[in-house]
Amino acid sequence: MTSEDYHKYAKYFRRGKDSTKHRNAYKLMHFCKWIKLTPEDLIAEFEKAKEDNKLESWEREQINRVSEFYNHILNSTNPRNNEPYSINYARNEASGMGAFHKQNTKALVDVTKEFAPPQMATNEYRFQQDDLRKMFYFGDTKEKAMLSVAVSYGQGSKEFLELECEKMKNLIEEARDKGLDFISWIGKARAKTSVQPRSFLTPEAIDSLNEYLQLLEKKHGKMPKYLWCNGQKDKHITNQALNIQLRRIVEKANIKTHNKSVHFHLIRKFTFSRLRRIDRDIAKVICAKSVSASDMTYEEIDEQCEKVFRLAYKVISLNGDVLGKKKQKYEERIERLESALVKLQQDVTDYKTLNETLGKKLDKEREDRAKDTMRVMKAIHEFMKKAGIESKLELDEEPKED
Repeated sequence: MTSEDYHKYAKYFRRGKDSTKHRNAYKLMHFCKWIKLTPEDLIAEFEKAKEDNKLESWEREQINRVSEFYNHILNSTNPRNNEPYSINYARNEASGMGAFHKQNTKALVDVTKEFAPPQMATNEYRFQQDDLRKMFYFGDTKEKAMLSVAVSYGQGSKEFLELECEKMKNLIEEARDKGLDFISWIGKARAKTSVQPRSFLTPEAIDSLNEYLQLLEKKHGKMPKYLWCNGQKDKHITNQALNIQLRRIVEKANIKTHNKSVHFHLIRKFTFSRLRRIDRDIAKVICAKSVSASDMTYEEIDEQCEKVFRLAYKVISLNGDVLGKKKQKYEERIERLESALVKLQQDVTDYKTLNETLGKKLDKEREDRAKDTMRVMKAIHEFMKKAGIESKLELDEEPKED
């Protein structure tokens, strides 16, 4: 798309972040080329239907067009790999027309109703708590801060990269002054949903950030604007650089991903999925997903968010057993060996006791046998003496009784 083409289509999208406008401009261009109409033609159709009081039939026609476009994409081949486009790609391309109509004509209801359900990514690595704990353990000061904040913050890369040093420094000082183990704040509205997250820093995030901020100030002479600055104090690293750094930490911790893709959004998925197990609606508020306005304004929302987050902490914390199940297996094996050793020691003790008992018994039997022999010999000697027979037996004194 040339710069002229981009502005030709992008001007119809006035809300959302620049990257979203850029993607929507592409989608609109693809749709217009397929249907052989311009954006002006589409708007003119709406205005005429409105004037003729035929908006219901107009809406049905637009929904049918989007469904046909969706099926057209599904039946098309991706020139990059000569394979059919995925369901998710077709859904994403076709649903982009919803944004165009919402901002320029009339929002289309149930525009994705006829689409196939979204498909789960098949080649993404799913982080487990043991993985993230290992990464945190092996990370340096900056990496520890990045991981702990990413997990506790639970937002996308855009919001994560825009975190500012001064804001984080103030939060840490507040936590220290008030003796708080967790600190919460209401973040900036997420561009995609316009929802303000109820964000938290965990104990390890507070400690790691405190060390990292001191390192940043020492390195730059003063505090940069962004936490994850790119060498220039007023700019942050790119999303691509963030993903590269994440993969380096994965490699450093020797996490086996089996050639599955690793990117920052997977940490957001990790945190949200653990929060959702406790309370789905509150998890959406914490992670700034789409929620109803009433859910965001009731008085207990902040209290409920903190309650759910604290309950989830045990399954998202990065402190603890960094070797995970492997260490548990080692401990179980050691326990079995220790039990075997104790049994062996007991067996040896029992053997010694038995040996001593048997020895004493044998000694007693030998002593009794000697006494019996002596008595017999003495009786024979007495008999021979009475019979006048000379005895050549030499009799010792009979052993005394014990």
